[in-house]
Amino acid sequence: MSKRQTQRRVLVTAVERAVLDEQPADDRPLENDEIAGRTLVTMISAGTELNHAYLKPDGDFPRAVGYAAVFEAEEVGAQASDVKPGDRLFCVGGHKSHQRVR
Repeated sequence: MSKRQTQRRVLVTAVERAVLDEQPADDRPLENDEIAGRTLVTMISAGTELNHAYLKPDGDFPRAVGYAAVFEAEEVGAQASDVKPGDRLFCVGGHKSHQRVR
């Protein structure tokens, strides 16, 4: 993932206000048990993101959201032997352009 300079994520900044935020890419070396890659799709839920983040007047802001993502493996740690680059995987990940999971 060190090739990227930034990544984008959905950030709820106030009630009924969300932005596509840029942040520095995680350029740490991949751990042996980690997999990293480009997000293909995430699921925005009316119950979670909308009711508990976007529409909640007493929420703490800003708030990064998301918990369900499908991504394409680009980098695979040495101990993740059952995954190879190009595999498509589901993870508990945020609404962001890249995922990095164990």
